Amino acid sequence: MLPKTTLMRLVRNSWCATATRGKFRHIRHIRSYSSAAAAAAGTGGDVEDKVVRASPSAIKGEVDVCYDLVQRQGRGFVYLGSSRAAPSSSHYQLTRDLARQIHTLYPSSTCWSGAGPGLMEACTLGARDAGARVAGLKIYWGEALEDDDAVSKTTHPYLTHEEHAVLYFFSARKHGLVDAGVRAQETDRTAFIALPGGVGTLDELLEVLVLRQLKRVDAPRGTEHPLPPALVMNYDGVYDGLLQFLQEDARRFGYVSEGELDEHLLVCATNEEAVNAIKAFYA
Repeated sequence: MLPKTTLMRLVRNSWCATATRGKFRHIRHIRSYSSAAAAAAGTGGDVEDKVVRASPSAIKGEVDVCYDLVQRQGRGFVYLGSSRAAPSSSHYQLTRDLARQIHTLYPSSTCWSGAGPGLMEACTLGARDAGARVAGLKIYWGEALEDDDAVSKTTHPYLTHEEHAVLYFFSARKHGLVDAGVRAQETDRTAFIALPGGVGTLDELLEVLVLRQLKRVDAPRGTEHPLPPALVMNYDGVYDGLLQFLQEDARRFGYVSEGELDEHLLVCATNEEAVNAIKAFYA
């Protein structure tokens, strides 16, 4: 059984924040479960089970926040990339230029990202260079509000309250980013663009790949819009190892079919390749 101090820390930390009318509303979804959980702690009940079962309502609340933001800001190009790239790096500059080119061609499509630093910032600034709408779903880092500098972690240096939301759950953010890249109507111009990154970027990229394989990012039921393109920006061969594993090693053992990935991922070494591919898709 979890110690009561550990239990209360878990309860305290389960929250999300979203922008509402210019002010942040802090929603402690699981705090309402604290009485029952604390009672279980004192009577020998299954405390861990009670705490975990509180999270679905919290996640649902955050998913609703994401969907509301997508409805307000509009769908568009979803960029997945590292938070660690410095502004002076070549990948940062290439990403900013890529977003500028894409959103110059498609100014009515929103630029979506994880609203973090690094390449997430680069694509946002590139879209702004083109005068396009921008939006982001930011993850709150750290402990409970009362234990941290919550103000800096629930605000953004340049996105307005109307342009982003702050979330606790990564699963909710992925729901929101996928929704932002789905073509809800024929005129939507969207795509998923995987920039260089690490574990978090791979998590998001592979989720998009699986959803495409299962046709879970298809247009709404009753429509016939094709799946939006998914691009992998292989700057400087950063994804060569991953691609070799998926296209050769996994295929050698029969875990991936011949040509299966070609149907779902378009690998681009340069911005020119990526822009031309998007233009051809929407021609």
